[in-house]
Amino acid sequence: MAALQSFGLRLGTAYQVYDDCLDLAGDEADAGKTLGTDLRKGKLTLPILNLLKAASPADLAVYSQMILRAEEPEAVALTAAARRSGALGEAVRTGVDLVLGARAELSILPETPHRAALQSLALRIAEQIGRFETGGK
Repeated sequence: MAALQSFGLRLGTAYQVYDDCLDLAGDEADAGKTLGTDLRKGKLTLPILNLLKAASPADLAVYSQMILRAEEPEAVALTAAARRSGALGEAVRTGVDLVLGARAELSILPETPHRAALQSLALRIAEQIGRFETGGK
């Protein structure tokens, strides 16, 4: 049961990373929800945390003010900065690594249709996360 618990925690975290990336780089028509809301609410998602972590002191001050203002132009500029700096890509790789770790947890379980379904679910989430790294929406 520990393997399933670890699988669930890792996959749930990976899905949150997917949602973070979707909010920054997704397409509203495909997502079926309003995007960019995390930034407008001042929420610090993984791509934005990656951006802040790698920023120079001057950029960090600018980004911090943009986050505090939380207006549409700032959200657009922060999204562009996250893409340009590689912060979005780093978040994508974190999400994919979490999915791979989740799938590895299943290796101790017997090969059953249930295990196969969980592995398939994990692969689908990895594909969804990975599409942001290649610029897809």
